[in-house]
Amino acid sequence: MTERARLASLDPLKLGEIDLHRVAEAMHALMREGDKYPQKMARRDAIRRKCIDCSGGKIAEVRHCEAIACPLWPFRLGSNPYRVRRND
Repeated sequence: MTERARLASLDPLKLGEIDLHRVAEAMHALMREGDKYPQKMARRDAIRRKCIDCSGGKIAEVRHCEAIACPLWPFRLGSNPYRVRRND
């Protein structure tokens, strides 16, 4: 088992506050070492990745998502439907 997997498998409810902070710091250090995760990600991209993950990795399924109770559902296609566009 890798160190990342071991840390991720710990139950946060059974850890004390100090131990929880140590685990979080260790996970962040491991993620920085691997460079598998971007340092910053746009909110739109994070929502899109979550929707793709929820759809089993199938991009086409995001468009056909029926989980309308999900708070991310209106944003799943990469735009903000509530944004008011200015007419110049």
